[in-house]
Amino acid sequence: MMRLLFPLMMLVLATLTTTHVSAQGSFHYEEEEEYDDDYVIDEEAENKFRAQKLHDNAMKLAIDGRELEALPMFAQAAQLDPENSGFWSDLGVTQMRTNNLDAALQSFQVADEILPGQKLIQDNLDALQEHFDWREKQESVAAEGVSNEGGTESLGKEL
Repeated sequence: MMRLLFPLMMLVLATLTTTHVSAQGSFHYEEEEEYDDDYVIDEEAENKFRAQKLHDNAMKLAIDGRELEALPMFAQAAQLDPENSGFWSDLGVTQMRTNNLDAALQSFQVADEILPGQKLIQDNLDALQEHFDWREKQESVAAEGVSNEGGTESLGKEL
């Protein structure tokens, strides 16, 4: 049985590995054909896959109100797949929700460069501008409060 099986295995092996048998019965590999490329994982595809998994996990955390935990995952997803405007936009939203407004602006700008004029990105930029305006107003009120502290005390004594 082994005598019959061995030649059959050799024939299959020779076919699968693109080798041939010489007159002496030894194998010689043909260098012209390379099969390694068929088994190499495309690095870009692998990065996109990893980025999508990170993004999915970050979304789950963000939905649960755990934005601070989601933030590095969103950032890593955007770095692994830098042409995905959605990843940059979601990173920006999370940065905005964690009061990291300057970083959010950068993320939204990257998303806008990738997909110019997209409504969701523009809406996010508009919302961010409202945050900047609110922050500026708060800083202005705080600065006025410091300069008017003396006046506020005197008003309190008069009443």
